[in-house]
Amino acid sequence: MSGSRGDRDTDLDMVPEALFVVRDGLVQHANPTAAKMLGATSARALVGKALDDILGVGERARVEALVEQYLAGWRPPAAFRLRFRNLAENAELLTDTRVATRAGLVILAARDITETTRGEALVRKLADVSAHLGTVGSVDELLDACEPIFLELGWVVAYSAVRGETTHPLRVIGRDDDPVAVYGRSLLGRALTPEEAPIATEVVRTQRAVFLDNPPTVSAPAAVREARRLDESMRAARVRRSAWCPVFRGDELTHVLSVAGEDVTEHDVVALQLFAAQIGAAARAADLRQELVQRERLAAMGEMSAVLAHEIRNPLAVVFNAVSGLKRETLSPGAAELVGIIDEEAQRLRAVVSEILDFTRGPSAVLSEVDVHEVVASAVAAAEKDPATQRRDARVTIDVPDGFPFAHADRELLRRALVNLIVNALCHATPGTEARVVARESGDLLRVSVWNAGMSIPGEAEESLFRPFFTTRDGGTGLGLFVALRAVEACGGAIELDDVPDGAQFSVWMQRRR
Repeated sequence: MSGSRGDRDTDLDMVPEALFVVRDGLVQHANPTAAKMLGATSARALVGKALDDILGVGERARVEALVEQYLAGWRPPAAFRLRFRNLAENAELLTDTRVATRAGLVILAARDITETTRGEALVRKLADVSAHLGTVGSVDELLDACEPIFLELGWVVAYSAVRGETTHPLRVIGRDDDPVAVYGRSLLGRALTPEEAPIATEVVRTQRAVFLDNPPTVSAPAAVREARRLDESMRAARVRRSAWCPVFRGDELTHVLSVAGEDVTEHDVVALQLFAAQIGAAARAADLRQELVQRERLAAMGEMSAVLAHEIRNPLAVVFNAVSGLKRETLSPGAAELVGIIDEEAQRLRAVVSEILDFTRGPSAVLSEVDVHEVVASAVAAAEKDPATQRRDARVTIDVPDGFPFAHADRELLRRALVNLIVNALCHATPGTEARVVARESGDLLRVSVWNAGMSIPGEAEESLFRPFFTTRDGGTGLGLFVALRAVEACGGAIELDDVPDGAQFSVWMQRRR
């Protein structure tokens, strides 16, 4: 090393690693990086410190042994793990350190890896929990098992669902007296708009994790109040760092995992992303288990329903024959009315049997070009004659543009689905109002919407609408929407419950003819 001592010191100060020049066990020079790493007020404050003062217990002996080996001709390691002592916090930190000697001086070049090491340890801990639960653990069980890990770190963890453009906080892990946890729990049960949850919205938009070393500044007026509350809670908890990770359920981003803590680092984000993946895997596994149970249940119900339908159909045929014979007789007005009632109820029972048989058989599609206008008109005519709609005071209007494109579907399955949807609409329409069937083009897809005036479908019922035997209507079998869904899916299409300001609307999506 040539030049004046002042020049040498300046050169040392520019080294990005923490640098210590030691003679006879005392620090002769340290650079600003070393001062920052050890929490010293300045590099000059480290001069004159003994190695025992800045190293962990027993570490000075390891350094001296390494120097002896070096002087004896041994090849020194490229780097070795050495524990230093943070003077401000009286805590140890782990480093990768290189050692060299020159002219009686020992030179230590250290790089703090405490954050990296903790990130690796966090990965191991979370992985151990996941391995212990295996594939049978639910998301709640996984969060329960990992809660002690996060509480020990002093972090606050929030798990939120993403539904369209809104974010719905579902769970918050944190100490009861932690201001950030208290703030997070105040949001449980709410639907947060993009302005109220800008970071989660950004995660959803980019589908990537976000790390913040300070709370964001939000300029949107509607979000100022929420931003202030978040900022105040984070200041009170001395938290200025947070990480936000997407949670995927298969290929779909369904949730966001967010973590706030005073010492959250970018190294921790890797562990948190892996944990988010574990949550997604747990959710997907739960879905598959539920699907398996549902299939087994449907198989059992199908067998039972097939037997039931068969047992009903035979005596029902006898009833129809008897009614037909009675109608040919000359009857008194009272008897004729009774025969009419028997006929009407038998027709209703036959419709139920037909639905059950549709449910048990399952659809088999033969795809071809289908005239949507003709199928809609046929479905409306059939729905208006259905026994379930005979006493309903509602009418159907059709809006299918002239020259509407043909669909690529199975005509009978599409008609069956539309009949069920229109019957459902007429049965739920407010008396004296209407149901509307509207067909529109949407790019390469065709859309047929069935709307009825009346009350909207309750939110708690939405997830169960297409399950067999679920119904909100007195006298309904609960099979109409399920049969309609299976029929449309067999055609390669889909059915959706639309978000409309009033009433209820289902849309059937189909491929345009090829």
